[in-house]
Amino acid sequence: MRSSVKIGNLVLMDGTWSSLSAGGALAVVGAVVGASSGAAGARALRSIRAPAPVPVYWCAGLVGLLWTIAALRASAGALSGWWLAVSWATGLLTVLAVGADLAHRRLPDLLTLRAPPVLLSLIVLAAWAAGDGAVVGRALLGGLVLTACYAFVHLLSPQAMGAGDVKLAMTVGMVSAAVSWPGWLLTVILAPLITGVAGLVIAFRRGGTAPVPHGPGMVIPVWLLVTFRP
Repeated sequence: MRSSVKIGNLVLMDGTWSSLSAGGALAVVGAVVGASSGAAGARALRSIRAPAPVPVYWCAGLVGLLWTIAALRASAGALSGWWLAVSWATGLLTVLAVGADLAHRRLPDLLTLRAPPVLLSLIVLAAWAAGDGAVVGRALLGGLVLTACYAFVHLLSPQAMGAGDVKLAMTVGMVSAAVSWPGWLLTVILAPLITGVAGLVIAFRRGGTAPVPHGPGMVIPVWLLVTFRP
């Protein structure tokens, strides 16, 4: 016999109550661990050879928020366990990369070179859990193709595409392609579009042109894609 819990005029069966409790607990874990990870990442950016300091509390709050959103998605059944881990890792990278690129107009190697092996490992685990080995091949191919495209643009115009953007492309291409090829294509299109729109807004408000970092336009769509994957 199933029991129920009454909250005001709302009656919840015991299974529903347990699911809500588990979802709330996961959201709390996401908020706390995410905030701690964001703060640790911000401090790490201050201690590298070429420091790229970003506000610790700003990073902690935003990473905690992104991790909470992903945890709620997982609680609703929209993200499996390992895809939740991919979303969390991508969320941490997104906040740190956006902060560093906006503040210093560069993407530290701490982010661009360490992210690919971490996220590839998580993608492999997600593919193994789902029994879909094609995910890994798709991720590697997507990362390599996007990196090659960005490297070509960098060779033609280093001012238009920085070396950090080229290195970040491996992670962006891997994660987006792991979700789907349409997702990869959408990310490829949105990245320059976001950068271009931001440049137009800045030019309109300031009455002149100013360099706009490309990193934010690359990572933000990827986090949205992996977290709200169809």
